[in-house]
Amino acid sequence: KSINVIPIKNIVYPLYKMSIMADLSTTLFKFPYLITIPIILFVIAIYAFYKLYKSNKENFIFLSGNLLIPYIMLSIAGLIWPTHSFRYLTFLLPLYILLISYGILNIKNKNLKIIIKLIIIISWLFVINYYHKIVIFPGWSIAIAV
Repeated sequence: KSINVIPIKNIVYPLYKMSIMADLSTTLFKFPYLITIPIILFVIAIYAFYKLYKSNKENFIFLSGNLLIPYIMLSIAGLIWPTHSFRYLTFLLPLYILLISYGILNIKNKNLKIIIKLIIIISWLFVINYYHKIVIFPGWSIAIAV
């Protein structure tokens, strides 16, 4: 059997989904202005890795190992089996949120920190409102293929 090549978009898609909790097609159709949120959160996660590496190498090794090793293993397994998807990586969501929280807490500029928190809260309110509107109608599970 030949090895399938996972497109780059499929490798980063679970991180996108952890950041905004909406499918890309839904985001582009319903609220395209939120497409920047996953990029901002990914940059904050990279910043958090950097700050963690500089301040506490043991915690850096623990967090990066627990977050990246399963992610990389499922990416490699995804070359053969269809295992690299958001559903198989949801157990990493708490670690991803901790990493982003650590990154936000380590931002020195207080105004930037407040702006980032407000952007995250407001964007999540849009997504929560979208899902709430779906589930209040009878037959909602059929509409979203549950």
